[in-house]
Amino acid sequence: MSESNIILSISTERDLLPKNSVDQEVRGIFLIEPPRAQVNAPKPGADIILLLDTSGSMDHKFHDSGKSKRQIVVEAAKSLVPLMNDRDTLSAISFNTTATLMLDHERKSANTRVMSMLDELLNQSGTTDFEKAMQLCQIVVRNRKNPVTKVIFLTDGHPYGGDLNQALVIASEIVREGATLDSMGIGGDFNFDTMRQFSAFSGGVTENIVRINDTQNIFRQILKSGQDAVATNIQLNFLFGKHVRDVKLYQTAPEKRLLNGSVTVRRDGTLVELRAGDLPMGGVKQYGMRCNVDLPDAPFVRVADLVVSYLDPVSDAVRKMDLQWNINLSDPAQGASAILHNSFVSDVFREVELLMDFENALALAKADRLPEAVKKFHGLVDHAKQLGLMEQAAEFQKAYEKLINGQNLTQEELNRMLHQSSRASRVRKTTTTGAEKKL
Repeated sequence: MSESNIILSISTERDLLPKNSVDQEVRGIFLIEPPRAQVNAPKPGADIILLLDTSGSMDHKFHDSGKSKRQIVVEAAKSLVPLMNDRDTLSAISFNTTATLMLDHERKSANTRVMSMLDELLNQSGTTDFEKAMQLCQIVVRNRKNPVTKVIFLTDGHPYGGDLNQALVIASEIVREGATLDSMGIGGDFNFDTMRQFSAFSGGVTENIVRINDTQNIFRQILKSGQDAVATNIQLNFLFGKHVRDVKLYQTAPEKRLLNGSVTVRRDGTLVELRAGDLPMGGVKQYGMRCNVDLPDAPFVRVADLVVSYLDPVSDAVRKMDLQWNINLSDPAQGASAILHNSFVSDVFREVELLMDFENALALAKADRLPEAVKKFHGLVDHAKQLGLMEQAAEFQKAYEKLINGQNLTQEELNRMLHQSSRASRVRKTTTTGAEKKL
């Protein structure tokens, strides 16, 4: 396994660009994927840290399930224990007005104690302090027992008490120390936009739990991804040349998000640095890159140098890979017919543009610029239909109709639209064009 942990590749939207031209837009997809599964490959142990909201509102019924949100979460946590390997550990932090460590790196063999302490989560209450939750989580992460650390952050509401910005700072530190943080909300009162700020630090996923089985399925998926990790603490470094301008980077899988906060313009070019968490067997990390380039009279142009460093969780070795993003140049006399377009790259960027337009529409609505917001939502309906995203189109249509009737969008509606719009629906797992490199 340690001989071929990950594969890097780049697909460019246009395979040729004209020589001696200026301000050419370049778009590409950068992919990190594991090699084909190997039989009897060794697997690392995983530390699973449950960071669970136990405030009073968790006692509210979950839709028409007949169970409280708290009961559903506890049952989901219990379902993890039989699926743990001998090396895996489970920690549980209960947070409300304060934060309490209920389980500290317990093994599967401590089944009776684990189940008993998880039951204690049913009896707690208070408000919701994200800062105290992150403070205690950081201590638990630093006491790691395994090379893979997965934090599952779940709440049903907005933070009350503590400092949200400080909680985000601590979450970023937790990720820099090697953990992956996935966040999620249960019910309709939490803020999806707030929760995805936490998952963004490690390129994790943000979930909107709307069905009774969602929590259990998501918890199990996260445990499985930790057990199957082939690379952890992945760090990405993109250096775009001095001839490259207006660099924008997007994560496009497993979740779509804009990453402009990671872009720094320097004398030697534009630097993008970010963390990508861990990569499980069968998983993928996918990024969209967009920029403008002035092209020389040469056979090709180098757009960027990419460096990826990560930890091999089986051998505990730090590994580094590099890849160049080069684009071939042609004589302008050859014309556009000589240029091949990669429709996959184009479609991914159309979905990214849909997400950016939706977020712009929400900002307009929040600023009470309703005529502009209504116009934006009307355009979103057509855009989603063109992409074949009919479920999103239906949600945008409902929002449009509410806004033209002077009604406000509910938090539950906002969460549902944000969740749908951020899901990755186009992922390339086998690259046949562009640069490729395997360690």
